[in-house]
Amino acid sequence: MAGHRDDALAMMAQAREVAAMLPEQMPALPPTVHRLQATPAQVALYNVSVWWGLGDAGAALAAGQGLRAEQFPTQERRARLHTDLARAHVLRHEPEPAIARLLAAYQHAPGEVRDRTSIRAVAVELVQRHRRTPGARELAALL
Repeated sequence: MAGHRDDALAMMAQAREVAAMLPEQMPALPPTVHRLQATPAQVALYNVSVWWGLGDAGAALAAGQGLRAEQFPTQERRARLHTDLARAHVLRHEPEPAIARLLAAYQHAPGEVRDRTSIRAVAVELVQRHRRTPGARELAALL
């Protein structure tokens, strides 16, 4: 988004290389120990975010294909999966799956939809422009 497409693509490639060497699930740690969860699923979600940021909705959706919310350790990351994919659907002018993704994100972490300014703006615009789309009324009631 800052105009560094080549750098973003190079960093994505590096992240995929490193992720290929990591296990799918990291061992559990005591609650007092914090560690970055770097799994292949996390890297794939990073790729979704980068592609969305670069304006390539098709690549973002392809990067997110096969990702499931249960692959992520926190409710916020689970919601992030859905919000990033919703933004990709918006780029492709696909309101129905975008609304469905925002509703799914809300189920994991309501604040990620209701309180994050950028996501709330996406939700409000979808509701205003696509009132008759399935899920629009439900989404509007949550905002």
